[in-house]
Amino acid sequence: MSPDTLFGGRRYYSFNRHVKQTFGCAVHKIPVDAGFTCPNRDGTLGTGGCLYCDDRGSGADAIDRSLCLMDQIRAGRERLRRRFHARKFLVYFQAFTNTYGPLDRLAALYSEALESEDIVGLSIGTRADCLPGEVMDLLLDFAARSYLWVEIGLQSSNERTLRLIRRGHGFPCFLEAARKLVDRGIRVCAHVIFGLPGEGRCEMLETVKTVKELGIQGIKFHPLHVLRGTAAEEMYIRKELEPLTLEAYVSVLADSLEILPPDVVIHRLTANRPESVLVAPHWVADKNRVIQALENEMEKRNSLQGARCAR
Repeated sequence: MSPDTLFGGRRYYSFNRHVKQTFGCAVHKIPVDAGFTCPNRDGTLGTGGCLYCDDRGSGADAIDRSLCLMDQIRAGRERLRRRFHARKFLVYFQAFTNTYGPLDRLAALYSEALESEDIVGLSIGTRADCLPGEVMDLLLDFAARSYLWVEIGLQSSNERTLRLIRRGHGFPCFLEAARKLVDRGIRVCAHVIFGLPGEGRCEMLETVKTVKELGIQGIKFHPLHVLRGTAAEEMYIRKELEPLTLEAYVSVLADSLEILPPDVVIHRLTANRPESVLVAPHWVADKNRVIQALENEMEKRNSLQGARCAR
């Protein structure tokens, strides 16, 4: 089957295609910072965060943290309307750990985000160790009345790597949380980072195979990139960390798409950070270049997502 027939002209099942099939039109994410922190920053597990995390907690650079939640949503909506003529939106609780707080506060924030009719759902970024049973039950309630994704930072399935990047929990913690969410019928998107210290192609692909075997519905890929003010920057300066080249990243990304089932939604293919905060590699600042390089690689292989997948 051709990419035009299967994936709407792409060689992978993009998030944009998925939401168009679900809602009949494009649905755009509005990233927000709802004022959460992280157990890896507030002293519960640590204070410095993960190796690669800066003081925005992986939040988008466009987020104005001085605004309240509803003002962030209004500003994001207007920006997306001007740029894309967008009509439907998801609120993406992106910065830090968005299930890490009292249950009543979580319920209030999620409900507030859904108040406008053009907000069709939520995407909630979190950690596997911040998903106790009562929070999963709350998420199930919101999944029943809106379109919901829970995005969990896996990063790697390798225990040595997780310790090195100061993740604060091991792979079994992710495994348990993801299985419980999937069993409840909640959509899960796993975040995976390629190029983590000490990992080669085999370790990166092993992480992707784990996502496949768990039956997780979505995946988000990032190359390891060094941001100013992070522990990764210190390692980079000491020459203890060498980010992947664009060619190496695209190659392992193409391998990953080939082994993933064709119905796994690809939420993201690369990071996109501005030069003002980016130390290395500089190609991360040009998202379109990365996506085009992947398209070229998949075309050269005459390949598609799922080409080497055996469920």
